[in-house]
Amino acid sequence: MSMADAVMIRRHVFNGGTALPCLDADSNDTGDLDLSDAVATLMHLFEGGVVLPSPASAPGGDPTPDGLPLCRS
Repeated sequence: MSMADAVMIRRHVFNGGTALPCLDADSNDTGDLDLSDAVATLMHLFEGGVVLPSPASAPGGDPTPDGLPLCRS
C-alpha cells in the first residue's frame, strides 16, 4: 500500500474510470470505489492507526461480498 494507490483511486474517480489493476480497491470496505477509499488509504499511510480491511496487508481476495469485480491474480 502506497501513496500511488491513493492517487490511482483518485484518478479513477475523477477521470471517468482510469484503469486500475484492481477495481476492488475498496480501502474502507463500503462496497463502493469512491474518493473516501483514497482518503482511507492516505490516513492509513500518514496517520497510522487506521487499519485497512483484508486483504490490504497481503495479496488476496476480498472476503467481504460486494458488487465490485474481483481482482485478477
